[in-house]
Amino acid sequence: MLRVTATLSDSSTHDVTTQSTISVAENGATSFHNSKYVDGVAAGTSTATGNFSNVSGSLVITVTADRVAISNIQYIDVFEKQTTLLGAAGDSVDLRVKVEFADSTQFNDVTALSWIDWADLVEFSSPLENIISVTGRSATLVENYWKTVDIKVQALCASGAITTRPSTIETVAANLEPELGDVDLGSRYGIQFPPRLKGETLSVDVRVNANSAPLITFQIVMKFDSTKVAATVERCRLTLSNPH
Repeated sequence: MLRVTATLSDSSTHDVTTQSTISVAENGATSFHNSKYVDGVAAGTSTATGNFSNVSGSLVITVTADRVAISNIQYIDVFEKQTTLLGAAGDSVDLRVKVEFADSTQFNDVTALSWIDWADLVEFSSPLENIISVTGRSATLVENYWKTVDIKVQALCASGAITTRPSTIETVAANLEPELGDVDLGSRYGIQFPPRLKGETLSVDVRVNANSAPLITFQIVMKFDSTKVAATVERCRLTLSNPH
């Protein structure tokens, strides 16, 4: 997709694509359509010209048959703090990534592009579909888990012509909010029970979802291996979900 950027006398820059006229002198190398999109057709060059407020600028477009590999993939943060997927079972977020190619081309958010199918370039996956399931670019919360889940994104090449397929991982904590009338233990963000060394203590948050109902009394029963963990009550801190 072609964009026109205007540099003003104060050195500021502005995207003026919608206020500009764009044309492409085609010679068989490209196909120009919808006033701003250019498709490569065959090896060669063509020239694109943008005109804004009677000022013109041009760009030479080179089409080559050489394949360009993805060199780097970076996640764009879409999660709650401490990289937490937080919510009710079935809640989901759309994953986003920045992609860089070996020729220095960059797509700052490849999943947001309308002129290319991001699924031809990258693939998302989860090793624990019963905790966080991934379909397409949607990550869905299924269940709490005691450690983080590694959500992987990897470069694709359907033809197999490019064998180097870089990948990266986002470590995500899966935390369910308590349902109405339910209780949840542990931290709301990050993993619920951070690791501790022998002899260290761990404060356990208790979250009760009473919604708008008055909370008069409640009972919490926890089962654990008393040979490994000793429980003491030094203070009580109660956090209400949706308190009224």
